Amino acid sequence: MKNRLFTLLICTMGVLFAHTEDFTHLTFVSVDGDKVSIPIENLQISFSGTTLSAGDKSFELVNLDKMYFSYSDETTLINELNYS
Repeated sequence: MKNRLFTLLICTMGVLFAHTEDFTHLTFVSVDGDKVSIPIENLQISFSGTTLSAGDKSFELVNLDKMYFSYSDETTLINELNYS
């Protein structure tokens, strides 16, 4: 489980660097379906034992179902568009 999540994290970080201007949030989905979106600007991610910390949020690895990059904050369902 840890290896799979770590591999997923590495792959998604690669995508982040390739398309940094497109995505604004990293969204975490728990096994019960709750979503937490965190802005990716200056985001720092760390692991301590079975806990993943991203910004000011912490997640137990056994409770995470998936994480992915998104174009908006999926917690509030507000789409942030830049109009010029």
